[in-house]
Amino acid sequence: MEQEQKETIWNRIHYVAALIISALSLFLLYAQSFIENFTVNQTTVLLLTIAALPWLSLFFKKGKIGDIEWDNAGKTQGSVKKITSPRITPLQEKSTKETEAINREFTKESEKILRTLWRYQKATFKDDFSKRWTFAINPASTEYTNYLNGLAPLVAQGLVAVSPENNQCMLSNEGILCVERNGNLQTGAEYYYF
Repeated sequence: MEQEQKETIWNRIHYVAALIISALSLFLLYAQSFIENFTVNQTTVLLLTIAALPWLSLFFKKGKIGDIEWDNAGKTQGSVKKITSPRITPLQEKSTKETEAINREFTKESEKILRTLWRYQKATFKDDFSKRWTFAINPASTEYTNYLNGLAPLVAQGLVAVSPENNQCMLSNEGILCVERNGNLQTGAEYYYF
């Protein structure tokens, strides 16, 4: 219910902002016609484009133009999130420093998180790393403190990322490489059950 109210408020704000942007652009276009003899030039096209852009999001929920990417489809429900990141390529020879970083020691709590993410990532998406399986532990759970103690070093090392939208954690590209190189992180009985 609360989510629906937030979406309704967001939709109203979206329409008001779109109306203001369009009205301002059309007003500037109208003012330009008094300053110059009305001809279609770059400024005219730009102002018409700016006037139309806010309304296009009603028809195109996802898109990408150059480096600009948008997604107005709403928040992802469930524990699956699509990540637009480069595909993991086969590992090449690593320097000694990188190999040491991959073979590092983890706490029991960190290993449990990595095993959980790997287990469900592979079960859900096989070898498609453009999608990531995510999870979080409820703060009311007795496991929450252990979860945070294990998660903090993984995030600091860049092996796990946490979504700001839903606070769920997922393997980063570096995390996937690390687990692929550490067979003991791929198996074991210590993981969270979902």
